[in-house]
Amino acid sequence: MKTPGPGADPLDEFERAHRRLAALLLRHRVALVERKGTLAGECFDAWRIALARHIRLEETFLLPWLDKSARWAPWVYLAEHRKVERLADALTDPVGAISGESVDPVRILELLEREMPLKHLAEHHHEREEMDLLPVCRRRMSSVAVRRLSEALAATDVARLVSGPIQARAPDPITGQEDE
Repeated sequence: MKTPGPGADPLDEFERAHRRLAALLLRHRVALVERKGTLAGECFDAWRIALARHIRLEETFLLPWLDKSARWAPWVYLAEHRKVERLADALTDPVGAISGESVDPVRILELLEREMPLKHLAEHHHEREEMDLLPVCRRRMSSVAVRRLSEALAATDVARLVSGPIQARAPDPITGQEDE
C-alpha cells in the first residue's frame, strides 16, 4: 500500500487496501493448505493488525461523512466491523494451534471451513464500501478532510503491514500478479 502522493485521491488507497487484505487472507489460507502453520499464523496476525488499523481509519475519517444519500447508514458499517472482529477473534486460537507439517489434514480442512463466514463477510463488506461509502465520501469530503486523511494514511504503518515480506509469497487473488 503506497501512501498517496500530492494530488492523489487517498480514497483509492482504501480500495487497494481491500485487495491487499484479501490477498493476505488468501496467503494465510494457502499456507494452511500447504501445512505451513507458522506462515499461516504470521499471515493471519498481519491481516488482523492491518484490518484493525484499516477499520480505525474508516471509522475516524470516512463514516462521519455518510449522509442520507448513502445507501447504508453508518451503523451498518460499524456492525459489520464488529462482526468481522468477533469472527477473527474466534479464530485466533485455532489458527495458533496449527503448527508444523504434521498437522492432521482434517483439522486444516475444519479450520478452513470455520474461516469461510469471516472470508465471505470481509469480501461483502469491502464490496459495500466500494459501492457506497467511498463514492459518498468522494462527493462529500471537504478538502481539509481529504488532507487529514492523506496525513493519517502517511502516518500509519498499515502500508508496511500489508506490503511487507509476507505479501510476496502469493499473487494478488484479483489480478493474479505480485503487488508492487
